[in-house]
Amino acid sequence: MDPNQLKQTWDAETIELWKSGAYLKFPYLEPYQALVAYLQSQRAKGYFILNEDGERYVWCKELDYYKDKNERGPGYFPETGQDNRRFYLRKGKVPMRYIDRPKERSLSAMIAHPSERQWNLPKYHKRHFMKLPLGDCPLSSAAIQPFTVTSNWKTEWRTQRHRIREGNDMSDHHPSFTTHLCSFLIFTKCHDEDGEYTEYQKLNRAAIDATCLRTCKNFHDIGTQKLYSNNTFYFLMCDGTIHRSPPTLLLNGTTVRPNPAKPRPASDSQILQTIQTGISEIQNQIDYTSLSGWVYYDPFLQFLHSIRPKKSSLIKSLKFSGIVKLHICGGDRCRSKCADDLIASLEVYIPIINSLLPNLTKVTLYAARDQLTGPGSHITGETPPISEDRLLHLLEKEIRTTCSLNVLEVLDAEGVKLAFAEPTVMWFKERAAKRAQERFLANLAEQKAATSAIAFATFAEALVTSERLARQFFHKHNLNEVIG
Repeated sequence: MDPNQLKQTWDAETIELWKSGAYLKFPYLEPYQALVAYLQSQRAKGYFILNEDGERYVWCKELDYYKDKNERGPGYFPETGQDNRRFYLRKGKVPMRYIDRPKERSLSAMIAHPSERQWNLPKYHKRHFMKLPLGDCPLSSAAIQPFTVTSNWKTEWRTQRHRIREGNDMSDHHPSFTTHLCSFLIFTKCHDEDGEYTEYQKLNRAAIDATCLRTCKNFHDIGTQKLYSNNTFYFLMCDGTIHRSPPTLLLNGTTVRPNPAKPRPASDSQILQTIQTGISEIQNQIDYTSLSGWVYYDPFLQFLHSIRPKKSSLIKSLKFSGIVKLHICGGDRCRSKCADDLIASLEVYIPIINSLLPNLTKVTLYAARDQLTGPGSHITGETPPISEDRLLHLLEKEIRTTCSLNVLEVLDAEGVKLAFAEPTVMWFKERAAKRAQERFLANLAEQKAATSAIAFATFAEALVTSERLARQFFHKHNLNEVIG
């Protein structure tokens, strides 16, 4: 078929505009090849093209198969708080019929897996989903940044969401973004008056879709284990400003906006008791409106409260990013709009990690330099005035008390390793190697003890058997008086 004879849905003027764009981008190709390449690069919708086999295909509109996290859902109504801020309230929880509402049948049919068309394999089949080797499913090295601090303030409306960070992308991002997507193509065979053709459509799905966890208990257990154990979670430091730590209005008219300031110094006995109170709030799952402000607004601590202790115990890898502060907040220098100090936050996190994350094995720190330093701006008192000194103080003391940690990485904001942290990095490696050796020797001793116990039991059983056979022999030959 001559490509120029294809019936198109576009008018001649639109086609000429696309041809002009194709010539500018692909001047070295023949006119039709340039147009096809340009249309494919732009995924232009509604223009019929011939593939290498002479078959017609056309790009169609993208399909979104997910629910946007910015969507409020049903039942909300506006309300003005005592501070004249506008909020959105909801009288009850979102009903399950809204959460689990089915997609359109036509859309569901297009993306249905073959197994949903009665192509079901028994669990013992070698190609069953649960038989798929983990090596064939490479896991991404990206980190998940959860946002669990919510707000119904109109200006800073937030629901729980997440962001996926690739590589060393540690820049500060405002959490008001849409769902992180992954995309793939679907192909649908169609017919018109000119015969068969194929529709190409880009399908967008949420990169993390936890709805499968509600399928059955096995899926929930396996999926939960993979979600929390096989992923790295990334957290920025808490920013206590009104827009980063926004208020929430309750149905009773109360505005929830506790003080987000963290207790410090963490070495003080009274402060340690305050931290222990925060740990108890997370463990006992008290209502979020009753949480201490430093737990309520901290991204890491609010996340632990949201997922509950059972799931937090599965976490194995964390990343923290923040500024090693050298200036005193306030005045014209920063106007108290800085995020929390990385060092002060970690001093609070360490006892919490020891209590709630028993399986944490790896921590990566991104330590950014303070850009607001200058005469009279350094922190006074016992705190060292240089970033390296402040970090070393943490690395040589507090962080080494983290019980389960085996691997520590200390990088700058660009992802470059900090050489002065190498002694502590090696200290953790040596501790991990020593623990591994101790576990090996303990297992070896246990195996030897078990082997010895089995050998002794076998020997004792042999003695009993021998004695029984001897008694039978003597009894048979009337020699009972010999063994009486």
